[in-house]
Amino acid sequence: MFSSVQGKVFNQAKSSIEEYKQAQSIQNLCPAREQTNRGLVRWIAPRGGVVKINWDAAFDPKNKKIEAGVIVRDNEGKVLVALSMPKLQVSSLAFAEANALWGALKLGAELGISPAFFEGDVLGIIKAINNSAENWEWKWNGQKVEDIKVLLANRPFWKVQHNYR
Repeated sequence: MFSSVQGKVFNQAKSSIEEYKQAQSIQNLCPAREQTNRGLVRWIAPRGGVVKINWDAAFDPKNKKIEAGVIVRDNEGKVLVALSMPKLQVSSLAFAEANALWGALKLGAELGISPAFFEGDVLGIIKAINNSAENWEWKWNGQKVEDIKVLLANRPFWKVQHNYR
């Protein structure tokens, strides 16, 4: 039986997941986004003691709005935390994805999660993050990329990796 506090947290998480699903339903494609048959892609649990944090963003170019979501799961697939991050006045999906990853990393840092795998479906941003060379490209919000690299440098047990959509 849930306590009233647990019930509120559960309802907020459920609401966040629904908002995340709604964001996913927006079918705007980004050339940098890797696509594959969804029927072939399955969530794979991390090894014991490791948390997996997935993030994604959807972009509405007409209204310059994004919906970004983060979901944190344990090694059994149990949802620990979910976060929805709507934003206005965003210029592109690539920019939105960089900000969604930033939100996922900040959430992991605030919750003290370690070790963790961070998974997303935009190979370009993941390559930029994992490349040791500086990246100031406007496309990926270069300052955000460099901020993410600094955050990751201080967390050796975090890994950012690609997973097909």
